[in-house]
Amino acid sequence: MKTKQLLAMVTVWVAGLGASALAATIYADSQTGFSSTQGANGWSYMMWNPAAPWSPFGMTWDGTNNKWYDSAGGIWATGTHPHSTDWYVVREWTSTVTGIIAVSGELQLYPAEASGVIVKILKGYDLGQTQWTETLAGGMNTPQAYSTSFGVATGDKVLLAIIGNGGISNDGTNWTAQITEVPEPAMLGLMALGGLAVLQRRRRA
Repeated sequence: MKTKQLLAMVTVWVAGLGASALAATIYADSQTGFSSTQGANGWSYMMWNPAAPWSPFGMTWDGTNNKWYDSAGGIWATGTHPHSTDWYVVREWTSTVTGIIAVSGELQLYPAEASGVIVKILKGYDLGQTQWTETLAGGMNTPQAYSTSFGVATGDKVLLAIIGNGGISNDGTNWTAQITEVPEPAMLGLMALGGLAVLQRRRRA
């Protein structure tokens, strides 16, 4: 077998293993992990104003509507609604791992007459640690996928935070998130070497 063919087979093999590893290692899911109990499945539901030293604080559970709320702000299994233009509504996950994670899902500001929102993914309650942000204007009600990755340590807080952009009228936002492992380059290198060894043994057989 030619070297190029061998390398091509290794590349496909490693890619398959990498995809399987990512699919198999799910640390958290905002929908399946949603709960009426703060901290359950690693998720908490908070209010936060960077200018208010007494925040963040926990939201209140509304059993009738199956959501967390504080005044106008709310969080439910598949989405959220901003509280105002200065207080963030936060879906918080406490990391159980040290390494690189990927946060991905779908966003949709569904009412066409919405005022608009700003969404952020942060590491900790610090705007300087914003890992990803997106502004959704009123009328932008087409679902869109998103993904970002960054390093965390065990105990770090990963925040999915939303705030009104110019207002909060009709700003209900579908926002799902799945947090998964991202294999380190060294691990992918070992996988490649393993694949090469297997294919070489097959070649000699």
